[in-house]
Formats: sequence, structure tokens, C-alpha cells
Amino acid sequence: MSPIRFFYRDPLAIILYTRCEDDCMLVFHTQFILSLIMSCMTTICLTTAVAAHPDIPTRNESSFTSLKKFLWPIIFPECMLFKAFGQVLAARTIAQLYNEERREEMESQKLIESERGTRRASPPKVPCDSHPTPPMEWTQTHGFYVVMGGLILCKDNQPLETLQYSTMERLYRAGQIDLPAVSKREIMERSKDGIVSKAMALFQVIYFFQDYVRRWKRERSVIDLEIVTMIYITINALTFMLYWHKPFYILHPTRVHLKNEPEKTHRKRNSAKKSPTNSHPP
Repeated sequence: MSPIRFFYRDPLAIILYTRCEDDCMLVFHTQFILSLIMSCMTTICLTTAVAAHPDIPTRNESSFTSLKKFLWPIIFPECMLFKAFGQVLAARTIAQLYNEERREEMESQKLIESERGTRRASPPKVPCDSHPTPPMEWTQTHGFYVVMGGLILCKDNQPLETLQYSTMERLYRAGQIDLPAVSKREIMERSKDGIVSKAMALFQVIYFFQDYVRRWKRERSVIDLEIVTMIYITINALTFMLYWHKPFYILHPTRVHLKNEPEKTHRKRNSAKKSPTNSHPP
């Protein structure tokens, strides 16, 4: 037996748990194995691409980094599932904390107004440079948006860093930023639906299962890669369910601008200090 024939014959026969008797059966089994491998790999790639909701890329992120974000869920699917579970907990916690903080602010404001006993006949004037009122309640989608890097801190239209929830609350308490006024509808409008990719993944999974069941009933012979593919389908389905409220494939985050009020007051103080010295004659 030649080495080439041994290379193409025995491994394929071991995978199929059968033996090839002649060259015709060898060619048939070779094509059959290649089609099975292509079907399994296509199913794994499509389901992973649909289930893995990537985070928003940073400014200096290269194409190689984006490729690694797609490859690591294929190599380590269980890590993607654990990450999805952690992001779900973080998103729910962020939404709950935000709603509690805003509720406490409203209650404290009502308490202060009731203590002062101020009754205004006309509504208060709103300054022209005020930002729109943020939503009263955040949903799990808002929490996912913060976790995936949807808020970026900017100063003079220059991005500084990705804004985490703790940093956002600290800067807001200090009066350096305004709360981002982003509704759930706006977030979902920026999100890509991915209907075509989801339909292709669903069609591929249905085709894979019907081919697997049909061949198992007829020949009762399966390969290990098909079992691995079913494990991938299960993990990706669980990940997709956990990421149900997470936006899909958003490229650009929302900018939160730093206020320049401290710099203006510092300049005014410096000018006030210099004005008396300049007023005296030489």
C-alpha cells in the first residue's frame, strides 16, 4: 500500500467506523467526509456569528483584533457562554442602580421643595443650553449598552476613554457631565437586526439536524465532529438567549461631553486678580 493511499484511506475509514474495499468506495467516502466536514464547519461558524454579540470596537482597534473576537468563541465556546452570563448580571445591576439613583433624586427633590414650601404659579424657565431630559427608567438594553462600551467620555470633541457606570455616576455627582439621554428605541435603531444571518443560521441548523437524523436511522453511523457540532449549537443557542436584549453589532458609541465650567471659573478668577494690578498707573 502506498503512503498516499494509506493517508487517504485508513483515517477516513476510522472516522466512519467502516473499511473501504476499493478505490470507488474510497472516492465516495472521501467526498462524503468532506461534505460532512463542510456542513459541520458552516453550522458552527454561522451559529457562532449570530450568537456572539460583539462589543463596540475601540478607536485604535485593528482588523486583527476584530478577527480574534470572532475566532475565540469558536475555539472556546464555553468562555463565550460564561461572558454572556456575566454581562447579563452586570446589565441588570446597572439598570437597577440607575433607576434607584434617579428615584432617590426625585424623592430628595420633592422633600426639599416640600420643606421650602415653594409654590410657583408659572413653570421654571429652562436655560437654552440644557440637554434633553434623560429617560426616567433604564432597561436591560441600557445596561448592555454601557457594558459593551456604548458611552465614551469626550472633551472638546476628542474621545478620552470608555465611560463605565461608576465613573458616569461620579462625574454626574460632581456636575461635570450630564446624564446621557439615550432611549431604548434609539439604541435598537442603531443596532443591526441581522435577519439574513439569523435566517441562514436557522436554515443551516435545520438542514444539519434532518441530515443527521436521516443518516442515523439508515446507517446508524455518525462522526465525532457532528457530536461536537451539536454541542456548539446548544452553547450558541444558550448564548443567544442570554444576549436577547443586547444590541447587535453597533460600531459607534454615544459621546458624553465634559463640561468646561471649572476652566471658565478659573480663567475668571485669574482675570479678576490681574485687573487691579493693571488699573494702577505706572
